[in-house]
Amino acid sequence: MSKMIIEQSYIDIKAGMGDRYIAMFPAFKAILMSLPGAISTRLLRNQAKADSFICCMQWESSEHKQIFIADPRLKEWAVDFWPLVADEKIDYFDEAG
Repeated sequence: MSKMIIEQSYIDIKAGMGDRYIAMFPAFKAILMSLPGAISTRLLRNQAKADSFICCMQWESSEHKQIFIADPRLKEWAVDFWPLVADEKIDYFDEAG
């Protein structure tokens, strides 16, 4: 198995839809945290731009992240999520120390 992976997803939601995304996030978190290798997830809202977020996710390995990506519950959740998204940028990090 590969080493732990941390994902920072920078998400801009369409204007005025930020609260809807926040309301959807607990279902996303429940899916992620129910899977093997999931360590944590947090949603952070930009103080200056209410429709801008960072979603932080952490897995024991990249293989565990792939289990999450393949989960059919995530695919069902994403049907309602993607229409809200204006832009997304993702950075991946390995634990360095």
